[in-house]
Amino acid sequence: MLVQEYADTYGLKAVIDRCGVIAGPGQFGKVDQGVFTLWVAHHHFGKPLRYTGFGGTGKQVRDLLHPSDLFRLIESQVAAIDSCSGGVFNAGGGLCGSTSLLELTAACREATGREVPLSQDPTTSPVGIPIYVTDHALATERFGWESARGVGDIVGEIAEWLRAEEASLQPLFGA
Repeated sequence: MLVQEYADTYGLKAVIDRCGVIAGPGQFGKVDQGVFTLWVAHHHFGKPLRYTGFGGTGKQVRDLLHPSDLFRLIESQVAAIDSCSGGVFNAGGGLCGSTSLLELTAACREATGREVPLSQDPTTSPVGIPIYVTDHALATERFGWESARGVGDIVGEIAEWLRAEEASLQPLFGA
């Protein structure tokens, strides 16, 4: 709201993008930020994982957004900044780019060729959300934009990056 106020009051050229989970190669994942990269990395390096919350079943769902797809949207917005300044747009993978942790585990197994031990913690955080899938209809309508990379593409790119940079990433992810 602050950015919108500045845009309106002072003529600031600004757009607000509310993104799904950004995930791709080059991201250094951890549990509370970059969990999808972390999930692939744990498969690559053979480290255990845990389904946490919502009964420990791994059925919580998020949608993934590749940084290149977000960049394409931003390029479109910059080109149209005079007509879209102050606008708020959702940007994410939508239904086609959504996955549960359970489904992500299968994609990681396929991309890395490895299975890892999985445990369960049924305890759900008070701020946990079972399903978040971005409705990017406004960005699609306004800019003809939608995410081009699906879950398999993103997981595959992360797995390739991990293989290519394994020696330098081992101390970070494999320790």
